[in-house]
Amino acid sequence: MRELVRSLALGSRTVVALHNEAGIESVEGCKLELALGRRDDGVRERGPQDFQCVLSPSGWDNVDGLLQPFCESESGGFQWLSERGAIALLISRDGRW
Repeated sequence: MRELVRSLALGSRTVVALHNEAGIESVEGCKLELALGRRDDGVRERGPQDFQCVLSPSGWDNVDGLLQPFCESESGGFQWLSERGAIALLISRDGRW
């Protein structure tokens, strides 16, 4: 996941359909697209179970840093990745927060 976020921060990709990526499991058909934008808009709902998170390069760079502890440790916990917009985005290793 961190590599995907880094690709957005660096601009080598402009869109990542997270639900289609290897190692990512969609829950009940939920779709999340990560997108590179000019500003940090955060998460918005595009339809039933269809979401898009739009952040600027610096916003994705920040998310990259927030993901680092999850790559270095097997400990539980969670981290808010974006609280912009009406829907917040978080990561949780064990599904609890």
